[in-house]
Amino acid sequence: MSYDGRLFRGFQLQEGAHSIQAHLENAFRTFFRKSSLRIGFTSRTDSGVHAEDQWVIMPEGVKILNSLPASIQRRMLRSLNSILGPSVQIWKGMKIREDFHPKKNVKWKEYIYTIWVGFADHPHFHSQMLHLHRMPDVVAMQKALKSLEGQHDFTAFAKQSLKGKNRSGIRTIFKADLRMQPDRVFQRHVKIELIFRADGFHQHMVRNIVGTLLEIGRGRVISIHEILRSRDRRRAGSTAPPHALRLHKTQIDPRFWQELPPFIE
Repeated sequence: MSYDGRLFRGFQLQEGAHSIQAHLENAFRTFFRKSSLRIGFTSRTDSGVHAEDQWVIMPEGVKILNSLPASIQRRMLRSLNSILGPSVQIWKGMKIREDFHPKKNVKWKEYIYTIWVGFADHPHFHSQMLHLHRMPDVVAMQKALKSLEGQHDFTAFAKQSLKGKNRSGIRTIFKADLRMQPDRVFQRHVKIELIFRADGFHQHMVRNIVGTLLEIGRGRVISIHEILRSRDRRRAGSTAPPHALRLHKTQIDPRFWQELPPFIE
C-alpha cells in the first residue's frame, strides 16, 4: 500500500490522534463487516512521512476473504480504496505464511529523502521535497554517506538515547547513496535524493542522519565515525523535516508470500 503522510500523525495507532493504522482498520471493519479487527505492519513511519511500499497484515485475512461471495471478492481493492480515499491506497493483495514475522522476516527497507535545490520552490512537489536555495557540498555529503554503510551502533542517530532501555542500537545499512539530477523543466534547479537501505531503522534515524548530512553540506566539519562512536544524540545534527521522506521499498523474502488475484472488477 501507499499513502500521503501529511494528513496523519504517523502510521501506528495512537490514542486521540488520526493515524494511518486507525484509518485502515476502520476501512477494513466497514468492508468486511467486522466489529473488531486489528492489523500488523512492517514499518512505523513518523508523522508526516510518506510511503510507496508499506505492507500490512490482517490476521485470518484469507479465511475472512474466502467467506465472501466471489463478486464481492473481485471488488475488494476497488471498494477498500473508495472507502480509504485518495491519500491511502492499496495496490495488491498477498497470501502470507502463518509463520511470517513483520520484523524478523523483512530483508531490508529503503527510505529516500528528497531535496529540491534552486531559487524557486517546486510548485507541484513542494509538499514532498525539502527546498534549499543553495547547492550543498554533495561531494562531502557523499563521502559521509559511505561512512554509514555497514553494521554500526546508530544510537547517536536515534530519536532519544537507548541507554538503559535494554535495546540494541545495532543496525546494518546496506546502501547509503546520493543521487542528483538537474530538472528538465525548471532550469537551474536540481533534485537530490538521499537513499538509505537497511535491515531496520530507529525512530527518526534517517531524518537525524539527513540533518547531519545537511550540516556537512553547509561546510561544517563533522566526523560520522566520531558520532557513531559517541552514541550521543547531541553530537549529531538536527532532525530534518518529515515531509521529504518516504518509505520507498520493503523487501520480503518471496518464500513468505504469494500474490493473490488482482480482485479488480
